[in-house]
Amino acid sequence: MDVRQATPEDASEIKDIARASLLASYDFLDEDMIDRAIGTWYGQGKLEEMIEGDEVMFLVATKDGDIVGYAESEMVDRHRLLGEIRWLHVHPDHRDEGIGAALIDRVEEVLVDRGAEVFRAVALERNEDGIDFFKDQGFVRVGVRSVEIDEETYTEIEFESKRGGGIQEVEPGLESATTEDGETVFVDFDAGLHGSRSEFYPAYLDRGFQNRYGWFCSNCETFDVAMDAMDRMECNNCRNARKPTRWDAAYL
Repeated sequence: MDVRQATPEDASEIKDIARASLLASYDFLDEDMIDRAIGTWYGQGKLEEMIEGDEVMFLVATKDGDIVGYAESEMVDRHRLLGEIRWLHVHPDHRDEGIGAALIDRVEEVLVDRGAEVFRAVALERNEDGIDFFKDQGFVRVGVRSVEIDEETYTEIEFESKRGGGIQEVEPGLESATTEDGETVFVDFDAGLHGSRSEFYPAYLDRGFQNRYGWFCSNCETFDVAMDAMDRMECNNCRNARKPTRWDAAYL
């Protein structure tokens, strides 16, 4: 079994593995809904464009020349030097062969080279195999969040890990910053929420975190962030948004 960088020619096999893995792992999700989701994420040349681009990293695991698993990851937060494993799928016929662990190891090697000091992954609460996998790989549960799937709300478990040679502990806490209006605020870098491009962090008018100022977009480093009544956020400057478009990073 080998792990290598994906090429645009691998797109069809990657989509087939994603579909087979999703169908095998979640019988409570409608097959048509899974097909629509894959089409939204990877259809109309989107997957090929992501593979060719520099931001998102795709690795594939091959066995006897066939792709049997893949991982999608990226750097999502410069402030915490955070790398996220967005998807990790292994074909149902090749599970329990160490393929997921091999992909995790290679993903972390590449993300360390890109500056990552912390790694994040998520798994649906109902994905017990995925949760056990991340725990076995040294990931620690750090929180929960909600995600909408086919008009129903499910719970996702967030995991983080600081595995890897020479990785230093990230210094948590708050930093003072100046807003566009010249006001001094305090950003809590321990309480980030994942956006489509990078993290959002809450900002306060005091060090005690009692008086909320707003939100800080770490992608473009601005406080020009809008939030609606459903807690959806969007940066008015770079369009970084907290609008879940995916669910569950691990189907093992």
